[in-house]
Parts: sequence; structure tokens; C-alpha cells
Amino acid sequence: MPFRFSAPTFFLAATLLVAAAPTVRAADQNCPDPAPSPPPSGVCSVTAGDAGRLLRGTVLLPDGVATHGSVMIDVGGMITCAGCGCQNATGADTATRIDCANGVISPGLIDLRNHITFSQDAPAVDTGERYEHRHDWRIGGASHGNHTKIPSVGGASNDQIRWAELRALMAGSTSLLSSGGVAAFTRNLATSVNRDGLAGAAAKFQTFPLGDSGGTTATSGCGTYSFDTAPPSGHYEFVAAEGINAAARNEFLCLAGLQAGGVDLLAGATIAAAIPLRASDAKAIADQAASVVWEPRSDLRLYGMTAPVTLLDAEGVTIALGGNWTVTGSFQVQRELACADSYNATYLNRHFSDAALWRMATANAAVSAGFGGEIGTLAAGRFADIAVFDASARPAHRAVVGAGAGDVVLVVKGGVPMFGEADVVAGLGGGDGVCDTLDVCGNARRLCVTRETGGQTLAQLQSINASNYPLFSCGEPVDEPTCKPVRSQAASLVNVAPFFSGEAVAGDADGDGVPDASDVCPAVFDPPRPADGLVQADEDNDGIGDACDPCPLDAGNACDVLFGNGFEAGGG
Repeated sequence: MPFRFSAPTFFLAATLLVAAAPTVRAADQNCPDPAPSPPPSGVCSVTAGDAGRLLRGTVLLPDGVATHGSVMIDVGGMITCAGCGCQNATGADTATRIDCANGVISPGLIDLRNHITFSQDAPAVDTGERYEHRHDWRIGGASHGNHTKIPSVGGASNDQIRWAELRALMAGSTSLLSSGGVAAFTRNLATSVNRDGLAGAAAKFQTFPLGDSGGTTATSGCGTYSFDTAPPSGHYEFVAAEGINAAARNEFLCLAGLQAGGVDLLAGATIAAAIPLRASDAKAIADQAASVVWEPRSDLRLYGMTAPVTLLDAEGVTIALGGNWTVTGSFQVQRELACADSYNATYLNRHFSDAALWRMATANAAVSAGFGGEIGTLAAGRFADIAVFDASARPAHRAVVGAGAGDVVLVVKGGVPMFGEADVVAGLGGGDGVCDTLDVCGNARRLCVTRETGGQTLAQLQSINASNYPLFSCGEPVDEPTCKPVRSQAASLVNVAPFFSGEAVAGDADGDGVPDASDVCPAVFDPPRPADGLVQADEDNDGIGDACDPCPLDAGNACDVLFGNGFEAGGG
């Protein structure tokens, strides 16, 4: 459970902690272990030993950072020790040692919403049109606001899906949650056969939990919907409230059993989208130990707005991250992290620390999918799903959140090296004939395509996917969907308020179209939504908008404040 303080105590404590120690968390450790020596080139080096592996560097633990720490991996691909002192763990003295003096060792990233069967689709052309509900762009036409349908083609082939999994792997991802998939490079948490040894039951991923794929909407009541049922075992993730109007919010109310004729499927589930939610909705999610998948790029591209993540955080909701798909989202979760980071810095007044953003793509995602005891953290008893990032220019969590394609130096899944610096992967048994070499932004890398596919080479896979989105980009990908909140009133567009530029201007510092003098959250992007009657949400009517209110359901800031996803004593 999140830790609580009264609001005045919270602000005093947070202020003192930040002032006293701007980069140190209470659980950070400077290990007395010997520091790994820097290699002649690159980030990591290998010293041959037996089939056990000792990985040394800066270790990102669930509750802090272990400088000069290490991770011990046994011959079965499980973590037996993580943090300080692992050089004394059983088998460490004879293990193959991987020294990453300038590396940050992180759990492998997890993409918690991915439509991989659409992974061959290019980004949709952005005409500037923005939508109010997902059926507006899915179906369009007179029945859906005279909006323009966005074309997309599903049914990706196995080779196209493998290509998409390679994109994810090269960005540091070891797991995703998606309908469809093949046995390839990453774990798929929603399939029964591609979880690669995880004991937990496959999650159920339901895109249309209300049976509304044909375009059904309702602004109140639930009688027009046909409800899905949660799985008898495993986790349940469903898409709901994807839009900014009353019909989108009503979907949540129906699925939470809060509307007449609704069915409560919320308990322990994960909601993907959740854009027009209010403070009471966030409390309902937290009360039922449910979570939310945040997908800022696709939300901003389609609606000009995204989920109220600062509000969700204030109510203690667990937030994970998802790239969605290539059509309007991110082509891998590293780029979704980049979007979340940019949006947090520019529009959320840096509400979330680097560590909080990192958790959204690691531990939070694992817990939200029902696999928190197996992946998502570096701890004894977890699978050795690990990504190492170059930390020579960015320390600790920032090395992950700010990483580019060339900064991923090693990816291990279940203890098996999958991708990384060419000499390191070769030194771990991934030599020529089983692992292919390639240049990634001027860095020599090895990618184990032939070994994982049983004979298909990287060149063959590249030939099949020659017209597909590339494996990586050394900078912003071509035609990448925007991460900027904009809703224009241009005459060529469907004119449905609100309208805003996303640009800070005199009198509107956060660019949300509301003058600072009347803005209930002047430092946090919080435009009025159609779902709220085009007024800024302030459910407790205390004059502080829900998006920036530490107590969104208690007037006067006298509530108990949650130390949720975003709070970090000392930042970082």
C-alpha cells in the first residue's frame, strides 16, 4: 500500500528532503564491493568463467540505486542476488563476469499495451484533425462526428511480428502485452505459449470489453453494451474510456459497475486509455487495486489530451506505460518513455521523477500484468530479464529514461544474451553463426536472430521487412506521431472544443488554452474536457484543479496524501 502523510506534513517533508539531498534516495547504497574496471572500449567487458554470470555496475533496485553493485544469475537464468555483496553469492567466484563500469543495470523494459499484429503499419499522416472518441477515427463518417477514419491493416505475418519484437528488444524490452504474437525475441504476457517459462497465467487483453467494435456509444446507461467477462485465472487488461467526451467516460462507469446496468470488472484489472476520468473514478480504481496503462503519444496524437496521470498518482493508482501501435503511438517503449519524459517536463511541472517514469516501464508494468513476482525488478528469485544502458553521460534512472538507440549495451532474457555490444555477446556464447552483427548508430552490436529463429538470418528478416518501419532510429524516428498536445480550430478540421496550442504564451504559461488568471492549475496542462462540460475538473470545489490538487476529493488540502508513483524523496 502507498504510504500516507497529511498534506501539510507531506509538503514540508518533501521540501526539506529535496533541499537536503537532491539526488539521493533513502535506500541508495554505495557498495563497498570493488568497482569494475572500465573496458578499453565500449561499456562492458567479459571475463570467462562457468555458466553462472555475475553482472557488475550501477544496479537499479526496486527501492534505490546500488553503485558498484552486482547481479548474480544462476545457470537456470534466475537472479540469486542483486545489490551489494553479490560477489560473495554462491557461484560468484567462478561465474563468467560481465563488468560494466559505466553501465546502469535495469530490469528489462515492459510494454504493457501493444497491438503487435498491426506492427507493419506506418504512422498515419497527421492532418491536424483531433478526435473525441476512438470510434471517431476507427469508423468515422456521419455517425461519428463526421470525422475522418484513420486507415490501418492488421494481420501481421509471423516475420513482421518477429521484426516488431526485434525493435522492442533492441530498445531494452524483454516483455510486452499484446494480442497475437509468435515465439520469438520477447515474452508476450498475453499468450499461453510465448511467456518463455513464466509461471503466472497469461493475461487476457480485451480491446472491446463492451462488445462495441461496431461503433456503439452511450453517454449514459449501459443497456446498449454486451459485457465481456474477466478471465478465470490470470490478469485482465481492457481498453476503456479512450476519448475525451461523455461517452468515453461512461464506458469506464459501466465497466466499474458505477452506472445503471453496468458490470464491475474493475477489481485488480488494468485499464488502457482512461483519458476522461475524474477524481472519484481514480479513487474507485485505487480502491479495487486496479491500474492504468498510460500511452501519452497515441493519446496526444488522436485527442490532443492524455490520461490525467497526476490525478491518478495523487489517488495512489499504479501507472504503467504502453506504446500502443505504430499508427499513432510509439514503435517501441523507449520512444514512449521519451514522450512521457518530455510531457512530464513540459506540461506536468515535472510531477514524476526519473525513477517514477522508469518504474512505469518496469516494476509497475510487471505488477499490473500479474507478473510482479517473476519479472520487472532485480531481486533474488526473479527471472534474469535485464537491460544494461550506457551511463557515461546520464546517471542512474536517467540513463534509461533518456536513452537512445545506441545506449542499449546488453539485453538478457532469462539469463540468455539476446542483443548487445558485439564483443560482449560473443564472449557470452553468441558468436558468428548464431548471432548476427550490425551497426547501431556507430556502435558494433550483435543480435541473436539465427539462434532464436532456428536458422533465419537477420539479413533474411530485413529483406522481408524492407518496407516496414526500421529496427531503430538514431534520433527521432521518421514520421513519428507527435507528443505535443494540440487541438486546432482550423476551418479544415472538425471543430469540437476545446482548442489549445500546447505552447506557453503570455497569460497562458502551460499552453492549455485557459488564461492563467482563471486557470485552476496554471502550472499543469489541464484543458477543459467535453466529458466535464468544458470546465476544468475540480471535484472537491476547492479552487484547486484535480490535475494539481494533492487532495482532489478533500477540500482544504487536509487529506492524507499518497506517496504514489510520482513522489521521490530527493528526486532522481
